[in-house]
Amino acid sequence: MESDTMDSQDTRIAERIVLCKRERRAYEIWLETLTPLNFLLVGVGGVMSLVAGLSIVTKAGVDPKIAGWVAIVGALLTGLHSRLKCDPHQKECVRLSNQFAELQIEYERLQVDTDASRRTAQLLALEHRLATIRGTGEARPSKRSIAQAEREIEGTKQSA
Repeated sequence: MESDTMDSQDTRIAERIVLCKRERRAYEIWLETLTPLNFLLVGVGGVMSLVAGLSIVTKAGVDPKIAGWVAIVGALLTGLHSRLKCDPHQKECVRLSNQFAELQIEYERLQVDTDASRRTAQLLALEHRLATIRGTGEARPSKRSIAQAEREIEGTKQSA
């Protein structure tokens, strides 16, 4: 009976390790996608506003109407960044990615624990932590990021 319990736990732990890898990787892929967009909205938007303002202040010979429109577009880009709550979303994605990485390590450590009662207790605690992370996470990666992570993880499982 104890052997069946250990086998069942081994299976559950292995499944959870894959799940944590997949979740962590999906967030990483999503963040890799968001980084250039973040640069566009904040970086380009800020530079456009700065250049437009400097051209007016220094009387650089740029038509003030054009400078004004460039400033408006720059402000729209940075405003869109704020309106979409990009920074909090990315920060939450980083936090969740880190939590799944930590959880993966904890599950991997649990694989080598040979004390049955301690292992059961720790597995229950990790399951509770996983449920909390998944239940309270306020950001999700895109479906494309999740699908790509699944392909990558599946590919590493098959080559192992």
